[in-house]
Amino acid sequence: MALRPADWFVVAAAAALVGAVTVWTWTPTTPARVAEIRSPTGNVTLALTDNQHVSIEGFIGTSEIELVGGRARFAEAPCRNRVCIAAGWLAVGGDFAACAPNGVSILLRAGDERYDAINY
Repeated sequence: MALRPADWFVVAAAAALVGAVTVWTWTPTTPARVAEIRSPTGNVTLALTDNQHVSIEGFIGTSEIELVGGRARFAEAPCRNRVCIAAGWLAVGGDFAACAPNGVSILLRAGDERYDAINY
């Protein structure tokens, strides 16, 4: 059975609709308001309205975290690969970076928490 032109139109329209809904659902647009920093020594929640430089103790040393202009990032970390530093600036609610060897992570919260497959 061969597909007719109307069949191809329905398939294309369905694919476009799925793509549009996926982009709309998974694209974060809300600027973050607070940074939740988790570490082996405890959790800290900091407002992103204040420019700060914070030192957090982890399993293998001290992680340096910068909060500037409503954004946050790992400025320095004791880990070998420095993947956390390569994550760059986090600015949107739901953004996340972690220094896994050191046990330190940053999660930005915007107040309008969206649910995804991880926390569904």
